[in-house]
Amino acid sequence: MRESTSPSITEVPFRDSEATPPGVEVLSFDALLERARGHLINPGAPMRPLFHHVVAVRGRQFGCSIDFTEHQMIEGDVIWVRPGQIVQFGPDFAMSHGIVVLFAPGFLDDATASASHAERPAELLGPVRSPALLLLTQMLADEYHNPGELPAAVHVAMVRHLLSILLLRIGNHGRQSSEPADAAFEAFRQAVEDGFARTHRVEDYARQLGYSVRTLTRASHVATGHGAKHVIQQRVLLEAKRLLAHTELTSTAIAGRIGMPDPTTFGKFFRSQTGETPASFRDRVRGLHNSG
Repeated sequence: MRESTSPSITEVPFRDSEATPPGVEVLSFDALLERARGHLINPGAPMRPLFHHVVAVRGRQFGCSIDFTEHQMIEGDVIWVRPGQIVQFGPDFAMSHGIVVLFAPGFLDDATASASHAERPAELLGPVRSPALLLLTQMLADEYHNPGELPAAVHVAMVRHLLSILLLRIGNHGRQSSEPADAAFEAFRQAVEDGFARTHRVEDYARQLGYSVRTLTRASHVATGHGAKHVIQQRVLLEAKRLLAHTELTSTAIAGRIGMPDPTTFGKFFRSQTGETPASFRDRVRGLHNSG
């Protein structure tokens, strides 16, 4: 029997280029692949970047996985990957073409980060399609690579503003004007993001936020189609998957990280949500298998 293993998930820091505005970089798909190889990173392996990606597809389709959800990206799609999410591009990425915008946390001003929902590490925003998004991405790439005779400060400001408009468009794609239920759900989701390792009780979040359990449940149903308990469980499950895929922590340690009393409780929870054990999930996402 022969055991084949994939490399562990690579944590990728943001590296500024000396010739570009600090905190942001705009690359073609080919340039991104070349850069990854230059840093000895396998572009087809699972990665956990510590910075934002905006990927705009202008060529043939390719598959990618973000936080264990598969997407088939086609021409015209744009997707925003947040820092800390585990991303893997399929082999057909090398045959596609498009634009990738990389930027560090903190590059955006606070108002833009808030309005574009940039700081939502638990939220998986799927691909969106809009001619305006592709146009904005191309305008950003043109400005980034062709500053002309503009003063450096003006060039940086234009790049920052174009990126801000792009992200405001992506982050609010398909969203309607804010209603009270939206505000309750946004507050609840942020509270879960901050507190899922301490409590999994809807009652605790309701008390913390000053809403009733019924209000949070109703707001969650409106926003996601599921109740408030499901929102908490999905955030806990995502963290468990990330830790299983990205670390060597034991089930006991992971249980502690996600607010569960022991590995048995964690194992039962994980199996009920995914249909597989934590160990089998870890082996699968890392590519461990036996073959003759």
